[in-house]
Amino acid sequence: SSLFSNRAQLLPSVPTPLVCVWRSMRHRRLTMGEIHDLGVESFDKADMLEHVMARLAAADGKGRALTSTASTESGSSPSQAEDSEVEEEEEHDELFDACGEITDNLCEAKNVEAAIADKLDAAGRSNLVASLAKILMHWASAGSQQEHQQPTVFHAAKPPPISIRDYLMRITTYYKCSDACLISGLLYIDRLVQSQPDFMACDLNIHRLVAVSIMLAAKFEDDVFYSNAYYGKIAGLRVEEMNVLEHEFVWMLEWRFHVQPAEYDNFMEQILRF
Repeated sequence: SSLFSNRAQLLPSVPTPLVCVWRSMRHRRLTMGEIHDLGVESFDKADMLEHVMARLAAADGKGRALTSTASTESGSSPSQAEDSEVEEEEEHDELFDACGEITDNLCEAKNVEAAIADKLDAAGRSNLVASLAKILMHWASAGSQQEHQQPTVFHAAKPPPISIRDYLMRITTYYKCSDACLISGLLYIDRLVQSQPDFMACDLNIHRLVAVSIMLAAKFEDDVFYSNAYYGKIAGLRVEEMNVLEHEFVWMLEWRFHVQPAEYDNFMEQILRF
């Protein structure tokens, strides 16, 4: 029983995905092959579990040896020795139940922690969207004051009824891209304006620039991205129009989608200071 005197310190180091394994080890020790069959893919996790079970088995063997020695020295009957073994088995069953309860509590605690982290991430993303929307509105306002702009495929006949902030929030929610893509998308727009002296962001083109730039950032940076038809549906554009905007954006940007870490950090500092 000394092995379990500090079991609260032992079990937190065991990954919670191994809870199913604890359920199957009440009466015998699993082999490594059986552990892998139960879905324990990480060698470190399996190695950790094997270490724990080895300690349990060692404690069990030591307890049995002490019981057998005590029975022999005292001249007790075989039935008394069997009773001691039964009591020891029951004690071990109770300890295994305690192990399972502790791992269940750990699993529940991790779920609560994950839920809190999700809420914090949502709040952080909302603040990020608000900061990016301010920058976009500043660009659009400054560009709209310039006269005689040459219309491009990005220009609409009139400003869309949805605000830039609400549009960016929609893009953020349904594009399912990382925060880095939002920042890179704005960086792409800044690169585009810097490389094209006659082109400026304004109220007529800012929505389409946002839609296509973040789509390209998701394709370039994220492991998972979607079709132009999907992105077009979110952006409120037909897939044919989305294809044209993508082609034009790529051509005007000259395929310069890679962002150096220093450039990313510098742009992020500008966002925070805005």
